[in-house]
Amino acid sequence: MRLILLVYNILLLIISIPAFIIGFIIAHKKKDTAYFRERMGLIKLNRSPRQKSVWFHCASVGEVRSIKNIIDSIRQANSDTSIIISTMTPSGRNEAVNYIKADETFLLPIENSAAISYLIKLMGVKIFFVVDTEIWPNMIN
Repeated sequence: MRLILLVYNILLLIISIPAFIIGFIIAHKKKDTAYFRERMGLIKLNRSPRQKSVWFHCASVGEVRSIKNIIDSIRQANSDTSIIISTMTPSGRNEAVNYIKADETFLLPIENSAAISYLIKLMGVKIFFVVDTEIWPNMIN
């Protein structure tokens, strides 16, 4: 498994360099650099991290809406726990902000183990849920 993960990360690194350049150009043309920064792992937190957090990763709007009851239960039982939601789409991110009212929301960074490790430490993540069948080897690892 480690060999497969190593090959995956090498290929990801090779692909990431041109993707970064192309993404940067597109983001500047669309004047949409905030989302680009999040995709690169440069995430600005809205609040100070709490001691413990629950992180949900949702693909888009439907998955975000589907976890509302779970989030409400967690908040009721553990008021000191931060709710973090990452998504793949800006519309999903907006739904996490407006419908769920998550403590932190962001677009998932491109598979980058350094960015993911940084986020887990910074946000005090104790539990992580993938709310879809997406497979992100570095994030899960």
